[in-house]
Amino acid sequence: MTLVLGMVFVFGLVLAANFVTAAQKPQLNKLFDLFLILINLPIFFIGALLLAFPADLLSALMQGSSLPALNWPAAGWTLTGMGLWGVLVSLRPVRQGLGRIAPLNADLPMHTLALVLSGFLVGNTIFSLTQGGLEELAATAVSASIFDILLMQALFVGVAVLGIGLYIRRTPQDARQRHG
Repeated sequence: MTLVLGMVFVFGLVLAANFVTAAQKPQLNKLFDLFLILINLPIFFIGALLLAFPADLLSALMQGSSLPALNWPAAGWTLTGMGLWGVLVSLRPVRQGLGRIAPLNADLPMHTLALVLSGFLVGNTIFSLTQGGLEELAATAVSASIFDILLMQALFVGVAVLGIGLYIRRTPQDARQRHG
């Protein structure tokens, strides 16, 4: 259920980025950048707080909870990195610098959101692998039904379709022409 709520949040961000892009108003672009910064600052600060407290204290505080034991320093560094990446790529000068080495448009909210979400994807992978490696990941794996798998695939396809702006910024013919 948490995963579905996360995907709904991502759907909302993608929709917002599409509407801001379609509006073609520089003020809305700046507000969207600020919104992304405000989303990423708490992630950065939570990561910094995890690094500020001793791992033993955090483990003792979480003892008795239903949450699995965590590698607190790795979690702190990962969240700090994710938040920092999200804040940095939400700044237009940083995106302009990245635009010199990668094919992106620093002025498009969709490109900004794609950079932020790519940082979340990398951070999630690093977080998963630093919490005991593949062995621990396999030990905590939960079997998924075919419905769960199909639902996740449908959500990813939905994000991809929304990401290209189908029916918001592009007609189906425009999308087909743009993306083959």
